[in-house]
Amino acid sequence: MSPENDGSVDRPWSTLEQVFAAGKTFPPGAWILLRRGYHGGPIIHGNNTAMVTIAAEAGHAPIMKWVKFSGATKWTLQDVFIRPDSAPDDGERTMLQFLSSSSDNVVRNVGAYSTQDPYGYRADEKAWLAHQRQGLVVKSGGRNLIEKLYLLNVGNGMLVESTDNVIRRTTMENFTRDGWVPLGDANTWEWNVMMNAIMTDHTISIFDKPPKPERLHRDMVQTWNGARKGMVFRGNVLIAVADPTLPVAGNDPTATGYIDKRIPAFAGWNGPFTGYRFENNVVFTDHQAGIWLANAKDCVIVNNTLTTIDLPASKGYPAIKIIGTSTGNRVYNNIANAFDMSESTVAVLGHNITAPPYATTFLAQKQPMADVRLRATATSAIGAADDAFAPDLDADGLPRPKSGRDIGAYELAAAPSADTTAPTPPGAPRVIVVSGLGADLAWSESSDDRGVAGYDIFRDGAKVGRTRNGARFFDLTDKAATAKYEVVAFDGAGNASKHSAVATAKP
Repeated sequence: MSPENDGSVDRPWSTLEQVFAAGKTFPPGAWILLRRGYHGGPIIHGNNTAMVTIAAEAGHAPIMKWVKFSGATKWTLQDVFIRPDSAPDDGERTMLQFLSSSSDNVVRNVGAYSTQDPYGYRADEKAWLAHQRQGLVVKSGGRNLIEKLYLLNVGNGMLVESTDNVIRRTTMENFTRDGWVPLGDANTWEWNVMMNAIMTDHTISIFDKPPKPERLHRDMVQTWNGARKGMVFRGNVLIAVADPTLPVAGNDPTATGYIDKRIPAFAGWNGPFTGYRFENNVVFTDHQAGIWLANAKDCVIVNNTLTTIDLPASKGYPAIKIIGTSTGNRVYNNIANAFDMSESTVAVLGHNITAPPYATTFLAQKQPMADVRLRATATSAIGAADDAFAPDLDADGLPRPKSGRDIGAYELAAAPSADTTAPTPPGAPRVIVVSGLGADLAWSESSDDRGVAGYDIFRDGAKVGRTRNGARFFDLTDKAATAKYEVVAFDGAGNASKHSAVATAKP
């Protein structure tokens, strides 16, 4: 393999990084297929008149330490892994970046992991902070589509400063600082999942600075000073703690721990925010801030469901709150534990439910099987929405009826019972050793009545990783040649399949 080759099947180029460094160009509509192994840190550049696609060759799992789009137009990157721990630390702190007016690009079905093991650094905060990376930064350009990006073990999750981007069906699992930072205009965040706020926003000893300790502050979604317009948040699920087996900080603001239940969900500080829309979002947190906006104008907050991890509803957490110099806002058809806004801040307010009884309202309140779809006994919510404000689809993306719509993120008819059915077992993984890196794994997918959410990977009986971007994984290990691998599928409610058959590396 050499940059001097012609890029054919028989005379392939070397790494993707070297291909772009060598200034290769491609005709409109071209496909660049990547084989397994390490592809460095490519800087994708060049303005195409039609889409050029960079993708994994069938049966291969390419790995990169990071990826940058710089002065790039109409590129698609799909079916690859971004793994900073696959190479020595080069000081780059972000895994995926869009720079220098990069527009009209697509990132799809990409897994980006700061570190493979989601819980291996729980006893060593310094080591965790040294390994974590920022997930995504969209600094410049616009009209980019980020779809089915899986971020694991990140510091800041996604920072989007440019306009007209769509972030859709991504999953972010285990984050330390802000989950999403939406700072541009007219961006759409829809059908995404965020879970597990790692560490705490309480005092952390390694940050101690005189005269007082520094606090590691975070929100699930945070935007701040500056005029922001036209943001849409639709069908997102934000869970402060999705795994109750993890060490949890609790609700004592002086306590420390590994996972924090007390983290703001949607927090818009200072503003002004104009024309924002929140619809069909689901929030689990024990913080007051469920959806908070300061200095908001003509924003719509409709058919969202906000509830707690552990606190009783009587505590009033989480809340929908609009404060400051706010006018013309519409707040309809929501379920939350409190509503806090003056008459001057809203144009219309109604058909909201405050702190309903959990047992008769939701299918399941507690994680990991939490499900805030409605029970048939949720009489205050069923058919009680203002149909004129309710969106046509619910949080599952299923149609609401033309009339008699329900309050909250879900329609009763969409899922009439709790999900207790586990996925089918996945096929035994195909294991190929990549010299100097580890094992390239692939397996036949499981099926599930409501959809497979992801897979856990076990090496020699111990869980070593997780993927939510397809039936692929790359295990960074020097034990690949002799390891025994199994895979377990899980669904969105936490139901797990039986283990796959055990597989070893091909000879």
